[in-house]
Amino acid sequence: MTLFHLIVDAVEMMDLRRFEESYSTSGPGQAPFSPAMMLALLIYAYSNKLRSSRKIEQLCRRRCRVPAQSSATRCPDHSVIARFRRRHAADMEACS
Repeated sequence: MTLFHLIVDAVEMMDLRRFEESYSTSGPGQAPFSPAMMLALLIYAYSNKLRSSRKIEQLCRRRCRVPAQSSATRCPDHSVIARFRRRHAADMEACS
């Protein structure tokens, strides 16, 4: 089992309702990335000493093993990562 899979398993056991409540699945636009996937990606990136949203995007694209909703090859871009981090800063702090 890799470190990333261990992190994914740990995130799956967390109560992520605080993250999920702020998303709407109806209406126009693309469906959001799973908050669990985004949180796991950030934790994995932080454990690899990556803080830059652009570097995290590159990590995701290099690995292409990040489970993103319906497609394992779909990675969030740096702006999505930055917005998620900004939007959920307090929620992420509460998880620690």
